[in-house]
Amino acid sequence: MKVEPGEAAPYSGALDCAMKTVRAEGPMALYKGFIPTISRQGPFTVVLFVTLEQIRKQKSAKDFKRIQLTTR
Repeated sequence: MKVEPGEAAPYSGALDCAMKTVRAEGPMALYKGFIPTISRQGPFTVVLFVTLEQIRKQKSAKDFKRIQLTTR
């Protein structure tokens, strides 16, 4: 947060910021932007883990075939 030179900061720390926000706007103010963030990050996380699992399966299948070829 930018504070102009010579001016006092509006908060003394993270806890002070949270307390002032809750007093002024209520506890749900701490969750502003939660739904858009989850809506954006949720699908990304699913695609990431599905892709990683597919890569892991492909890698282990190739390793298994290589082991079979070298032991014959």
